[in-house]
Amino acid sequence: MRQGALVAVVLFACLSLHAGAATVEEEVAQRAERLRQVEANREMDETWKFWSANKPQALPVLRRVLGEELARSPKSDLVLLDVGYFLVREGPEADKALARRALFAMNPQSKIARANFDQMFKFAKLAAEARDPGVLAFADRAFLRGDGQVTVAQHAMRLDPTMVCVFIYGAYGAGAEAHLLAKLGTRDVAIRVLEILAWIGTSESVAPVIRALEKRGDLDFYTRAMSVLMMHGGPAGRDALVRLDAAKLEAPARKKHEEMLGQFKKLDYAFMRKSFAAIADSAKLADDEVRSRLKSMYENDGRDDKTSPLALLESGVPSAELIAELVRIRSRMFRRLSDEALADVEVTNFLINALRYRPAP
Repeated sequence: MRQGALVAVVLFACLSLHAGAATVEEEVAQRAERLRQVEANREMDETWKFWSANKPQALPVLRRVLGEELARSPKSDLVLLDVGYFLVREGPEADKALARRALFAMNPQSKIARANFDQMFKFAKLAAEARDPGVLAFADRAFLRGDGQVTVAQHAMRLDPTMVCVFIYGAYGAGAEAHLLAKLGTRDVAIRVLEILAWIGTSESVAPVIRALEKRGDLDFYTRAMSVLMMHGGPAGRDALVRLDAAKLEAPARKKHEEMLGQFKKLDYAFMRKSFAAIADSAKLADDEVRSRLKSMYENDGRDDKTSPLALLESGVPSAELIAELVRIRSRMFRRLSDEALADVEVTNFLINALRYRPAP
């Protein structure tokens, strides 16, 4: 459950109670208090074991401890992180809002936070999945400018700083795109914002990205903006790039743009459909069946091993309805911390973009 070295600060002799020993409730509180004494690079495995083994008695105490910590000044980041994460993982639904408040009260740049970056990321991801609006501002402080990476051992995967952000903002879903677009004018985060939007954007990104591109025309910004526009913009993104005033770009970006213009102009529905036909069989589905499968995909965090993307693309369900459902499903895919989930997101993004090109019936 937890990673890292065992801490000698708290000795876990046994779980049984002896005559004259502290009550379980007292021991829970003492262990939470001793978190203040732990160095930033240590873990509290025994404390979690004790809390887990005595959960009915531990939860009310930890709830009280966390409430008291939130009222303290200064606060202990390790108490906020460790007790909060335990409550959000092991506590009832009623405890989760309190636990998230503890996360948002942390200093994500502290020594404690940096030493426990994986746990902070997982905690924030749970807050994003719960769609707690506070997680957006916290993610900005904790991850958007950061260099932290996360190892997902069970999938032999390592998330770089951009992908850390992708899973947080992506899991939050609706609202994250607009939140990020508002930061395109902030020079020190604009590149990363575009890298995230390349995974979680929609056609709503087209106009803001073009406006930003007209103000900042360096090659790094251009290549990432182009990716967002071509991946998510449909015909509107394509046409915006074709119409772009290249004179506003710096010379390297202008050269790249001129090289790409021919490719932009080739994009149409026939091109997109042909790309899908090369990797998927067409199996005609009734519209009711399409809707039923989309519902199942949402409920299963985007997992589906029987529906061809081409069948969705060629269904009779209106494009706007399909796009809306697929965007909702995409946000659920980010709940799965795996390469397989990212591959599903990529296919879904391509399908959504193809639907934007699909001719109206």
